[in-house]
Amino acid sequence: MTEPQPEKQALAYRSQVLEAANVGPQSIKRRNPSICTIIAICCLLILSFTFLHPTTFVERVLTPILTSPSIPTPSPSTSTSAFGPASTDLDWIPCGDPRFQCANLSVPLNHLNPRDARTASIAITRYLASNRSADTGTLIFNPGGPGGSGTGSTYRLGPLLDTILQGQYDILGFDPRGINATRPLVTCVANEAAWTALIQLLGSTAPSMHLHDVGIWDAFSQLVAEACGANSGADDVLPYVNTPTVARDIAAIIDALHAERRHRVSYWGFSYGTNLGAIFTGMFPNKLHKIILDGIRSPFDAREIYTWGYTSLASADDVVDGYFDICEQVGPERCPLATGHEGGAKKRVMELFTALYERPFPVFSSNSDGTSTAGLVTFTNYKAFLYTTLYRPVSWRRFADVTLGLLHGNASSVIGTARPRGQALQDHEAGTAVLCTDAVPATNYTLSSWTAYVANMSLLSFVSGDLRALDTLPCRHWHTIPNERWEGSFEDVRLELPVLLVANTYDPATPIDSARRLARAMGTNAVLLEQHSYGHCSVSSASSCTYTAVLDYLLKGQLPKPGTVCAVDDGEYGDYFPQERHASSRNKVREASAMIAGEIGSVMSRP
Repeated sequence: MTEPQPEKQALAYRSQVLEAANVGPQSIKRRNPSICTIIAICCLLILSFTFLHPTTFVERVLTPILTSPSIPTPSPSTSTSAFGPASTDLDWIPCGDPRFQCANLSVPLNHLNPRDARTASIAITRYLASNRSADTGTLIFNPGGPGGSGTGSTYRLGPLLDTILQGQYDILGFDPRGINATRPLVTCVANEAAWTALIQLLGSTAPSMHLHDVGIWDAFSQLVAEACGANSGADDVLPYVNTPTVARDIAAIIDALHAERRHRVSYWGFSYGTNLGAIFTGMFPNKLHKIILDGIRSPFDAREIYTWGYTSLASADDVVDGYFDICEQVGPERCPLATGHEGGAKKRVMELFTALYERPFPVFSSNSDGTSTAGLVTFTNYKAFLYTTLYRPVSWRRFADVTLGLLHGNASSVIGTARPRGQALQDHEAGTAVLCTDAVPATNYTLSSWTAYVANMSLLSFVSGDLRALDTLPCRHWHTIPNERWEGSFEDVRLELPVLLVANTYDPATPIDSARRLARAMGTNAVLLEQHSYGHCSVSSASSCTYTAVLDYLLKGQLPKPGTVCAVDDGEYGDYFPQERHASSRNKVREASAMIAGEIGSVMSRP
């Protein structure tokens, strides 16, 4: 009896479903990228539970090594008191270091109805430029998501960005609608403990292998959608959290900065932040001075849920192949999986997938505080681990180390590298609300159609197809109608200074195809810079060429020549499977790239 092969079995199941449904790859609507990843899977990668010590659900359910290490710098409280009382002006108060300031900007809940007296308060943090003068600019930094906290990113990256930009910009971050310290807050899971068993159940499924499991995910997604509507406010909150509304909030922030005589306001957005930046550009041309969009997701793809998934797949398996090819090239000293195994490192990993499909690995660990942690490493968990590892080449070695441990029957290494995800659950909830209301309603999509969609996506990409298809499944049950959707274009946009678009050749979440399509749509309003590297967003690998282009644009207003392709700095794969020596010999480019990439990776929502 031959052992099941995950890739072949996924194709077999797909063929059965498509034949039964009489659909094929061309009959399913096409769609775009999301990140970088599903909260149920992200939080679940090892399904860890801490006993004997009462903790919250998000503290008990740990995110494994796929997440970037915590940056030991202060972060704002989710309490609105840290940002002061809400005001229609920017009433800055000190918050932390003397150069950190916080404010709570009061804006209309419904920007389109001046008679609606309801308001929202937007939490804002800025780090004052070291060379501050009357001409100092303001750079709005967005780390992605949807669901990423801009105030948190500013706390962690403000001093670094100030150094990079030579003290020429105040660094400003804000929490988008429904997130962190901005109010009203999107809250779906009111009783966290009640969701634990459901999260466990999802981790034990393998939708790409057994399409029947899509029904389990669909039932869970219905619970998520209903809980969001009941606990957040289907009429008072959820219609006012999507991307066009957040774009109007940015416009309000800019107007408030203008009132302070801060007129040169620019924007630097990553991943989902590029979608937000592009839509803002279409809605408010020339209101921003300079715009950099890195890790492009075309805003046109966000208009339909299936397209959201389809357009994220173009490079995912190419990055997988790159991972294993480079693993073999750098050898076992840097990639322990490259040990001369017949068929190479990739075959070893696929054999592990087979083993996990047949039987998950049990994990038990005794903790130093007297508690214990237990869980299962499953087929689906491990696939999500591989996929999110691809985002940052500097974390590729960790995947190899943990995989080698699993191959030798040691799953404790997974526990040892896990860490809590404090805001992950809440941020993902808000991200779901954004995705489902940016797109046209998906409530008329049948379960059989979505099952065929999962099968088709799994065919197009083994590593991310089913994850992306399941990521937006709550939208099938999302009945909230948004206050507005962006249905515009860039045909009538004429920017004084073109947007700088930046994209990696091989990005697992936001393929360069998306960047090229957006560049074509924006025409003379944008210039595309390609970085020839693997990973999500250009900062995932150090490139002095890209670094210089960004500085030339922000500090001098100079754009790279159209068609520019930047190489990474180390031709010997310095950022891929890095050795320890690199940590002590970083130059400023590698250091800056690593920190910004870590911040983007920590969002771990959907790119």
